[in-house]
Order: sequence, then structure tokens, then C-alpha cells
Amino acid sequence: MKKLSKYYFAEIPSFHIFNAFSMALDIAEGKNINHAKKVAYTSIRVARTLGLDDKEVKKIYYAAIMHDIGASDNRISIYNGKLKRRVHCKEGEDIVKKLKLPQEVHTTIRYHHENWDGTGPFELSRDEIPLSSQIVYLADQFDSIFNNKINYAKAREELTNVIIQKKKKQLSPEVVDGFIKMSEEERFWLDYKFDNFDEILNRVLPKETVKINLETLENVSEVFAQIIDNKSEFTHNHSRGIANKIKETISFLNYDEITQRKAYIAGLLHDLGKIAVPNSILNKPGKLNEKERYIINIHPYYTKLILDQIPGIEDITSWAANHHERIDGKGYPERLSGQHLGKIERLMCVCDVYQALTEDRPYRSGMKDSKAWEIIDSMVKDGALCHLASRGVRVALK
Repeated sequence: MKKLSKYYFAEIPSFHIFNAFSMALDIAEGKNINHAKKVAYTSIRVARTLGLDDKEVKKIYYAAIMHDIGASDNRISIYNGKLKRRVHCKEGEDIVKKLKLPQEVHTTIRYHHENWDGTGPFELSRDEIPLSSQIVYLADQFDSIFNNKINYAKAREELTNVIIQKKKKQLSPEVVDGFIKMSEEERFWLDYKFDNFDEILNRVLPKETVKINLETLENVSEVFAQIIDNKSEFTHNHSRGIANKIKETISFLNYDEITQRKAYIAGLLHDLGKIAVPNSILNKPGKLNEKERYIINIHPYYTKLILDQIPGIEDITSWAANHHERIDGKGYPERLSGQHLGKIERLMCVCDVYQALTEDRPYRSGMKDSKAWEIIDSMVKDGALCHLASRGVRVALK
């Protein structure tokens, strides 16, 4: 029998994965980090009020939790008004197709900004708009006007009236009526104000039947790596470059296949936190000032914050989030020293430095291989990078 890797991967309920990545999307848009989860919660509650079964509710959950995935691409910022919403919805549809979710999910996302009266981005009206899209649209509209500082008893009247005013204009009468019926419950308003919203959402989720295996997690990570890298023309292939280099390195060092694939995923996700960094900083042609440097240095913190929500991938999280830590304890954001950094984390640190040095950046062209290794050697000499890790990466990549 083949020996089982100590880094064995146990399948994970898909809800953990998508709830975590929804936080990344909310951070990217500067929204409350529970925006997508609250849209999912309201969508699920309305769908059930309208009598939809768990199979349909589950598809609506996926669409709701990922509804803003198309807004994360910086290229959309050049558009305005209806055209911007159209591009946002179409981009979201295309991205979700890559996640290999049911067709109804990406169709729901395509039309989740359609107005009932036909004035939306694709100019569909009434029953031409999928019911699932109308549900997600109402939930999105509701969360956009909800104010956490409003007393819930007062909010019931004020916000319900706002939704009613949108009836037969932006919102479907059937869905509005479903929302009104559902929102008569005290529970809805109390849930909406609760601080630990993960607990609230998990309570209403359909019974889980889908598990994420290593191959599926890799596919999801590929999609999010592309979202991250698309934030800047100078990082269009950075995450995949790191992923390929760390996998090639640990393959050369005779790690087993499961560990290789998990390290590849860690490479894809290592810069997930950069989704919180403004493009004005990522694309700045000159030297960053102290404030800008602080902002860009917190991206590994967000990487860990997001991935920590997914149980069962603690090793992947550490390998991804600790890529700016240093052996001498002078890295960031946790100032971990060498005794707290495992072999793969040390290899990841070297791969990240090498990749960054050899890529074009706004303020310089990519360095030649020899110059990059000269700088890495000096970092090893200064105690920042591990000598064995540096040698392993260098030999592996030759």
C-alpha cells in the first residue's frame, strides 16, 4: 500500500470555500465583508418563502454568494452606467462558468441587475428575467440600503417601504411579496443585525451534498488567481508563476504528489490579500511612500484572514500567507522567525522574491536571472532567506 502523505487532503464542504472567497470579493469592492453573505442569506430566505426546493435554493446560494465576482476586474472601471452593469454581469457569468457550477448559477449572475420594467442592462423584462436573478437582485438591493446603525424595529418600516416603492419598477412583484411575507418575522431583522454572520448564514444553508476535493479546489484557486493578477498589468501572471515554481521545486525535492498540488494551490492564492490593495498603489511608477508601503504590506494578513475561514487547509493557508516572513523575524505581517517557518514556507519565500525580481514592475523592468540570484544571495547572507531553501529553488529552476 502506498504510504499516505502527512499532508493528506480531506474533502471540504463547498459552502466553506465560497463563503471564504466571497469575503475577498467584498474586500475588493470596499464593501462590508459580510455583503455577499447577507445577500445569500436574504436570497435563501425569500426563495424558501416562495416555495422553491433545496435543489433550486442551493443554486441561488451559489449565485448570491458569487454575484459580484465580475466586479473585481479593474478593467470594468472604464465603463459607466448601464454599460458598466452589463459588463460586470457578463464578466461574472464568464468567470463562474470556469468554476464549473450549474448553468443556472451563471445565468442567474448574468441577469442579476435586470429591472422588472425592462430598463436593466440587458433590457429583459418581467418573466423574461429568471426568478433566481430577481431574488438575488432584491437581496442585493436590500443590503445596499440597509444601515447597521438603524434600530431594527425602525428599519422594518423604513426599509420595507423602500422595497415596496421598487415594486413593478426595479423589482418583481412576486419577489417583493415574498420578501414582505418573510420579513414579517422578527427573526429576519434580528439575524440581519447579528455580528457573527457566518453562524446566521450556516443556519439557513441547504443541506450540504457537494464536497470540494483537491482537484476542484485547484480549479477554484486558478480562477481566483486570475482575478488577483488581473488587478494590474504588471502582475498578470504573477500568481501562476509562483505556483509553477513552487510546484517544480518541491517536485524536484521529491515531495509526494498531494503536497505538490497543495503547494501549487498555495502559490495561486498567496496574493489573495492584494485584492484589498488599491490599483493606484499596485501601479505606482515611483517609490511608495510610508503609508502606501504599509497598505501593500498588509496583503498577506488578508490572505490569511480569508483562507482561515476554510477548515482543513491550514497547511495551504500557512504556505500562502507567510510568503513575506523572513528567517531573521523582520518580515511581515507577523514577524515570524525561522523557527516558525517550515520547509515549504521557506521555499515559497524564495520563489516569491525570485518571481518579483524577474517580473516587470511599474518602476523597473524585470531583472536578468543572474542579477536576481545575486540579490537573493545577499538576502541569504543577511539572514533574511534560508540558505537551503535558496539552493533548492535555484537548482530546481535551472
